[in-house]
Amino acid sequence: MPEAAALVSSGRWNEWTALEPIRPLSECTLGLVGLGRIGRELLRQIGGLFGRTLAHDPYAVDLLPAGTTHTDLDDLIARSDVLSLHCPLTPDTRHIIGRDRLALMPPGSLLVNVARGGLVDTAALLDALDKRRPSAAALDVLETEPPRHGAPVIDHPRILHTPHVAWYSTEAAGRLRTSLAHRCASHLIGRPGATVVNPQAEGV
Repeated sequence: MPEAAALVSSGRWNEWTALEPIRPLSECTLGLVGLGRIGRELLRQIGGLFGRTLAHDPYAVDLLPAGTTHTDLDDLIARSDVLSLHCPLTPDTRHIIGRDRLALMPPGSLLVNVARGGLVDTAALLDALDKRRPSAAALDVLETEPPRHGAPVIDHPRILHTPHVAWYSTEAAGRLRTSLAHRCASHLIGRPGATVVNPQAEGV
């Protein structure tokens, strides 16, 4: 998308054949790392656009949507044309996408991270992009937020950035504020109910 927009801005409308080869999604494989609420909703909304859908989540195998195959992480990465990350950042998942796993990605593939920046080894990603494995990345999150001015990850021509706003819409922001207010009120009146994130810490 950034390359296509740059062609238009520079008056090179008819030079679109210079872009990376574009394949129909119906011939591509979507691979998801993480099958929590967001990962499952993504599959529900766009999974049907892809020829195949794969997922990896050792804690949610029973939540696998119909038509999606569960596989181990390395196999998923090696078979995914679009690799989308939807897992939390923990000591086990920090740099889960590093140099070795980036090398497994097929030529022409795309890495999407809308979860946590620390899931991806940034230095390894920059090297991998120069080798076109993956060919591009779409990052809503970074290891360092906000990034320093002039950081290589910001200036790379095959990275599409957004400033940690994949969750955002006017309606979503309103729901967030309302939800937080309800949780605070429920806690103050002694009826936290389903709003407790860590029940074991209640009353601490």
